[in-house]
Amino acid sequence: MRLLPIGHLTCFQDAMENSAFIILLLTKNFPCDLCMFQTNTALMESILKPSKRDSVIPFVPKENPLERSQIPSTLGGLMPLDENSPGFSRTVQNTFTTSRINERKAMLLEGFINKF
Repeated sequence: MRLLPIGHLTCFQDAMENSAFIILLLTKNFPCDLCMFQTNTALMESILKPSKRDSVIPFVPKENPLERSQIPSTLGGLMPLDENSPGFSRTVQNTFTTSRINERKAMLLEGFINKF
């Protein structure tokens, strides 16, 4: 078993707690232990914290995309944003609506206030 450096965990945890969305960049470099750990952590956060529900978004880029067959099964229930898809622009607009972004901002602000 390989241990991860504390710095990586702290930075990732801070980023996850202070982000409205977690976008997973699914390139051919994605299948690694650290990426899988971060993916599983983000998915657990989205299940356990109501403010993080539906916050994990897999993204398949045009360049160097991860093959569909290599996408981890833990992401199987999520619809990825696929840059190669003909409806990509429309899907992005529907995913990141102004109302959804404002809702996420309000949840982040509420979570920040509740910390103190």
